[in-house]
Amino acid sequence: MPDNKMTKDELLAELDNARRLLIKKDEELVEEAARKYDTVRDQSRVLDAFFNNSITPLVVLDRDFNFIMVNHAYARAGKRDISEFDGKNHFDFYPSDAIGIFKEVVSTKTPYQAVARPFSFPGQPERETTY
Repeated sequence: MPDNKMTKDELLAELDNARRLLIKKDEELVEEAARKYDTVRDQSRVLDAFFNNSITPLVVLDRDFNFIMVNHAYARAGKRDISEFDGKNHFDFYPSDAIGIFKEVVSTKTPYQAVARPFSFPGQPERETTY
């Protein structure tokens, strides 16, 4: 009988040790996740500051060419308020045959670069075509 009690005590001690190890590992994982969250948050702030304060017009579109984000420089270049872009499609604002190029980039995941491509501003006849 003492052997059974000893085995039971050993098993209980082993279970208690495993529980302590799991708690320690859980605490380590929580700390690591918090550090990674802080890193991503800090990187996001830097990217947001760059995006929002760049003098270069920048835009983020989804796969269907709907506006996700535009910066102030992009809105100024289009003579629109940033809020006007929300939920709108790029080609509704700027109809062009470039939609084929955009679709090809999305489907092939191959970048496209144009040194000079004409760009006109529909509804703004006072603005000349830019390149």
